[in-house]
Amino acid sequence: MQLKDIKNNHLLSALFLAIAFFFASCEKYEDKANKDWDGDEFYCNDPEAVNYNWGFPGEINDSLCIYPTELFVGDWIMIDTVFNDTLAIIDIQQRAVSFVNKSDDSLNHLIELEGYCEDHSTIIFQANRFMLASVLDILVDDLGQLDCDGESIITGFIRTQSLQSDTLYLQLMKRTAQDENFMIKGVAFKN
Repeated sequence: MQLKDIKNNHLLSALFLAIAFFFASCEKYEDKANKDWDGDEFYCNDPEAVNYNWGFPGEINDSLCIYPTELFVGDWIMIDTVFNDTLAIIDIQQRAVSFVNKSDDSLNHLIELEGYCEDHSTIIFQANRFMLASVLDILVDDLGQLDCDGESIITGFIRTQSLQSDTLYLQLMKRTAQDENFMIKGVAFKN
C-alpha cells in the first residue's frame, strides 16, 4: 500500500465518521411551551390604539385599548409663554381650556381646543397613536389654521409623555397677516 492510498483511506474514514455523527446527533425539534406568557396577560390588538400590542404575548382584549383622543380630552389649566422672532418674551398667559372629542374613527382622531380664544372660536388638532396632537393644517392652504384673531395662521403640536400623564406640552407657531412670527410654548395641567 502506498502513502497516497493510506491518506485516501484516512480521509474516507474521517468523512464516513463525520456523516455518521451528523445523522446520529440529529433529533426531531419539539416546540417548547411559551414560558413568556403564563395565560394571565391581556393586550390591545387595534393598530389605531396608543397601546397597540402592549403586553403581547397574551390574550386579545380590545376593551383595554386607549385611543389617541383619550389622552387629551378633558379640562386643563394652560400656562404658555409667547416669544417674538428674536425670542424675547412678549406675554405669559394662564387660562382654563378644554379638549373636546370632535371625531374619533379609523381615519381621524380630531379634538377641539376650547377656551384658548377669547372669541370662543376653537383650534382643531389631529391626534395620533404616538401621543402627539398636531394643529390640523388643511384648513388654510395646508399652512395651518386661522388663529383667534381670524387673520393669523397657527401651526404646531401638543404632546404628552405617557398614558397616565396629567401634563401636556405645547409648542405653537403663529404668523400674523403682517408677517410677524411668534412662538408659543407652554404646559397644561389636568384640572
